[in-house]
Amino acid sequence: MNLRKTLIAGGAAAFAGLLASAAHAQTLPACSDATMVGPNPIYLSGSSAFETTAGYMAVKLNGAAVADADKVTLVYSATSSCDGPTNITMSKALAGNADYWTPNADPTMAPVKHSCTLDANIVPDVGVSDIFYEGCPGNTLPIPSNMTDVQGPVQSMIFIVPESNTAQTNLTAAEAQDIWGCGMSGGVTPFTDGATPPTDTTAQMTDMQSTQQRNGGSGTQGIVAKAISVPPTAFKGRINGTGGNLVTALLAAPHQDQAIGFLAADSYDGQRTKLNALAFRAFGQNQAFYADSTSDAFDKRNTRDGHYVVWGPEHFFVSVDANKAISNPKAAKLVGWINGTMTTAAFNFIDIEATANIIPQCAMKVKRDQDGPPVKTYTPAMPCGCRWESVATKTATPPGCTACTMNSDCPTGKTCSYNFCE
Repeated sequence: MNLRKTLIAGGAAAFAGLLASAAHAQTLPACSDATMVGPNPIYLSGSSAFETTAGYMAVKLNGAAVADADKVTLVYSATSSCDGPTNITMSKALAGNADYWTPNADPTMAPVKHSCTLDANIVPDVGVSDIFYEGCPGNTLPIPSNMTDVQGPVQSMIFIVPESNTAQTNLTAAEAQDIWGCGMSGGVTPFTDGATPPTDTTAQMTDMQSTQQRNGGSGTQGIVAKAISVPPTAFKGRINGTGGNLVTALLAAPHQDQAIGFLAADSYDGQRTKLNALAFRAFGQNQAFYADSTSDAFDKRNTRDGHYVVWGPEHFFVSVDANKAISNPKAAKLVGWINGTMTTAAFNFIDIEATANIIPQCAMKVKRDQDGPPVKTYTPAMPCGCRWESVATKTATPPGCTACTMNSDCPTGKTCSYNFCE
C-alpha cells in the first residue's frame, strides 16, 4: 500500500472511531416505547437472514394504510438461526439491543434499520430459522411438544465475492468443500488467504482474513454446509455474527481477489453494486447455475425450479397448545400475514416478499422436507410464480406469463391465479 492510501485508510479508521464513540454516547430508546419505536410490538428472534424482509413488512404494518388501533411494530433480535427455536421452546428472555425500522426517505430503497434496548423479561413471539429444527447442533426429532415449525418463504443462499473480482464467476461443490472444509490447505486458487480462524476473539476482529464464514449456529451456514458436505461447526474462515458483519469483513479483506463468502439472497440483492454472485455447480450436476436465470436477473428461476440447490424455506417456530394450535395471538397473526393465510390491509404477501427478494411457497415448483437434497416437485394450490416475478423483476408481464382477469382468459390446462395464467 502506498503512503497516500495508508493516510486515507488511517484517517477513515479514526473518523469511524469518532462516529462509534458518538453512537455509544447516545441513549437508545426502549423497544417498548410506543412513541419512539412504535405500538403493539411483536418480537422476533433468531436468523438475521430474514431481517431484510421483516424491515419491508415492518414499515407497512406501522404505515398509513393501517388504522391506528391495528398498527404493529416488528422488533427483531437477530443472532443465529439456532437461537430461534431454542428461545421459543425454553421461553428464553431476550437481552441487549434489537432492531426496528422506519421508512426510507427514498421509497425505492430498503427501510432504515435502527436499534432499541430490550426491556427485561421480554420473551420472543416468533423464533426465525433458515434451517429445520434437527439441523441445529444438538437438536433431535421430534420437535418439543410445546412448539411447532411453520414453513414460510424460500431463501436462496448466494456465494459471493467483491464486485471488483470479475475473474471468478462460478464455484463447484468440490471447490467450496476444500475452501471451507480445508482452509488454506485446500489449495483452491485464488482463495487461499487466511482461511483458518484465529481462536482469540480480539484476533478475529482485527485479523482481516479473506475467507468468510458465518458460524456453526447460522442457518445460512447450515444450508451451505448441506450443499458442500462440510459440518457447519467445522468451517474454516473468519467467523461473523451476522450477514451484515460478513459483508463488512469481506469488503475490508486485504486481498480482494482472494475474498469469498456466502450470504442470504435478500441481503445480497440489495448490495449487488458491491458484490458479485457466483454460479454454483452442485455434486452430481454437469454445469453451474445462478440462483437467478442469469447473473443480472432477479427472477430466482433456477431456485424456483430446483436447478440451483443452495436454498431452504424460512422456519417460524411458535408456541402451541395441547391441540397444536398456535397459542400466541401475535405469532399467529404474523405467520399468517407472511404466508398469506391471513390478510392484512398493510400489504399483499406476494408483492412484499418479491420486493424483499424472497420467494413465497406459491411461487415454487419444488419443495424440501429436510435441509439439503433431495428436492421434490411441488404444485401449489394457487400458484403465484408469475405475479411474484412481475414484482421482483419490475416487469408487467414476465417471459412465459400471460395476464388474465378470469379463467376463460387462459389456455387449456391453466387457471387465472393472482392475475396471471398458471
